[in-house]
Amino acid sequence: MTASTSPALGKKRAGKCNYCEATTRLHTHHIIPRSLGGPDEDHNILTVCKDHHWQLHGIHEKASFSELTKAGMAEAKKRGAVFGNRTNLKEAQAKGAAAVKAKADAFAMRLRPIIERLRQTGMSIRAIAEQFNAMSVPTASNGSWYSKTVSNILTRPV
Repeated sequence: MTASTSPALGKKRAGKCNYCEATTRLHTHHIIPRSLGGPDEDHNILTVCKDHHWQLHGIHEKASFSELTKAGMAEAKKRGAVFGNRTNLKEAQAKGAAAVKAKADAFAMRLRPIIERLRQTGMSIRAIAEQFNAMSVPTASNGSWYSKTVSNILTRPV
């Protein structure tokens, strides 16, 4: 039975694909796409596995989510959809940059005194980075600590 001929259309099933018995890699599929005004209501939603979701969209099963997004956006643009903020782009970019800077400044201000105290005890910048990693102290971007990360906090103008 193919996705297009299944009697399961319009029936949301919790925990199982509407077309097979798969219980993993489940997606929510809108029968009438949200981009065309389809509601987020049970009568318009199917629970489907990843493979059937791609089949419903007519996309090869090896397609990535990036490819799905690009294809969907291309179709929406053909219909005249406009993406992004067209009215105050420069202002929005400036606000976004200011928010990122404020977050980084606050992070540096919280950790700088700790780093300075550790430096006063004779710890090297590399040792501080290794200690933070060993203690699972998150960086501002939830990454790993490196000598440069510690150095950047110490030299950041605040």
